[in-house]
Amino acid sequence: MSLQDEKEKSMSKLESALQELYRMDRLTHRNHWMNQLHPVVKLIVTIGYMISVVSTPKYDLVRLIYFMSYPVVMFALSQLSLWKAIKRMKLVFPFLLIMGIFNPFFECQPIGQVGHIVITLGMVSMLTLMLKGLLCIVASYLLIATTSIEAIGYGLYRLKVPSIIVTQFLMTYRYINVLLKEMKCMSESYAMRAPRQKGIHFRVWGVFCGQLLIQTIDRAEQVYESMTLRGYQGQYDPIEERHYLKRDVLYLVVCLSEFFILWRMT
Repeated sequence: MSLQDEKEKSMSKLESALQELYRMDRLTHRNHWMNQLHPVVKLIVTIGYMISVVSTPKYDLVRLIYFMSYPVVMFALSQLSLWKAIKRMKLVFPFLLIMGIFNPFFECQPIGQVGHIVITLGMVSMLTLMLKGLLCIVASYLLIATTSIEAIGYGLYRLKVPSIIVTQFLMTYRYINVLLKEMKCMSESYAMRAPRQKGIHFRVWGVFCGQLLIQTIDRAEQVYESMTLRGYQGQYDPIEERHYLKRDVLYLVVCLSEFFILWRMT
């Protein structure tokens, strides 16, 4: 692969990361009933689902398979692609694999046999642990794909999360966008100054990271000054109040009832 191809590949990764943020923002602003549900309700449902999944016994693989009905149905109702969601989360899969990969070595008690393969407790616990992580991640994706970052902040605020934490959460999300833009700009500038060099030389990594930090801090200061001019006083203050509708209550009752029934299954 040529140097030009390497540089274009590096730039394309930054560009794809920025485009992914833009695509997620567009998803959250769709004119769909799932997007218009009250954010507090969606947060409670997501948290309740995660608690139900995580509290499932580590050998109860069948019950976790039943819990897969929630994301499958919700993705279908929200007109989102489950396959695209899994593709976007592919970087997380190695961490899910690491979570339980050693279980078969510690729990070697056999419980059955499929052909010539002996099934042990460790294999079952490994699969349940991985599936728990996958289901929680998919539920989180469903939340952020149907709820804007501002709505999530509002929901956290109404759930009595401290205002300083909500503010940090919102600012961190916005800072990631600024960081990616500055990194893309600096990478392009470096590539123009070193056209024959493959990537960024390791000798300038420290200077590059330091300059990147300084640039993003300057941009963050500009954003903060703009917020101050618009009345920001250091605390999260929702712009408008959201009222609960009948569909919000119905969605909450149906989802939590399903989670409770699945969790109590024997």
